[in-house]
Amino acid sequence: MRKRIIRISGLLLAVLAFTFWLTLGLATPIQTVEDALEAVRAGRAGELALDQADAGKIAGFFQFAQTKQLGEPEVTLSEHFVSADERQVVARFLAIEYNPNRTVRQIYGGTLVFALHKSAFAAWRITQVEVSQQMGPHD
Repeated sequence: MRKRIIRISGLLLAVLAFTFWLTLGLATPIQTVEDALEAVRAGRAGELALDQADAGKIAGFFQFAQTKQLGEPEVTLSEHFVSADERQVVARFLAIEYNPNRTVRQIYGGTLVFALHKSAFAAWRITQVEVSQQMGPHD
């Protein structure tokens, strides 16, 4: 009976350790896109395994907000299932321009679609970035 308790305890501990490793150690498609957005925003696009044209598309969204002096755009990410090894992440950008009296003058928005492919057990690679809606005035 004692050996059985030790085996079950060991098995439960192994399952807990594996679950902990999975939740902390695996990159998700959302995390991969967040890391890419942060690297491009910070001017470190060269560190990414990302096509220069795709990095330029991302940079254009941040430059639009900077040129218009809108501050950092708010970015909302959503993940969409394509297949077991492929995902799409939609990044919606939103920036607001205010009047001197702090009322909203104009809302600007744009959308990028990231195609990702699973490159290893715990890693995702961005294969393509498409501009779905160019950054501009929101209707």
